[in-house]
Amino acid sequence: MLSLHHSEVYSTFVLKLAILPMLLMIFWLK
Repeated sequence: MLSLHHSEVYSTFVLKLAILPMLLMIFWLK
C-alpha cells in the first residue's frame, strides 16, 4: 500500500513538472 501511494504521488509530481514548462511556453509565445 505504501509503495503504491508513493508511486501515485511521484506520478502526479512528474505530471506537474511536465505541465509547468508547457504553460510557461504558452504564456511566453503570447
